[in-house]
Amino acid sequence: NLNMANLLFANRREYESLKSVIDQAQKAVIKQDKDGALYLEYGKVRTWAQAKTVTAIDPTGAGDIFAGIFLAAQLEGQSVASALRSATDLATLSVTKQGVDHLFPDRR
Repeated sequence: NLNMANLLFANRREYESLKSVIDQAQKAVIKQDKDGALYLEYGKVRTWAQAKTVTAIDPTGAGDIFAGIFLAAQLEGQSVASALRSATDLATLSVTKQGVDHLFPDRR
């Protein structure tokens, strides 16, 4: 029951397959790989972020990084547009090297 969800994340394939269901969600973020991401409210695009062009090496973890950065930015009080841009930028950066360790500072 989507009435219970505050925010729904989906990728392009999930959205295309379940568009009529996802469009009922109050808020949804649709990850579109190299094309960036869309933010929808009840199926209407409210804002979007274009991904920068990069050479993708390893997409592992990019979706998780995207969701984590988007949610963290929202909790910090960033606007949806700013959170979407931050999430898109870091997820895009994450695919440029093998693994995701290069995104995190060394804590030694």
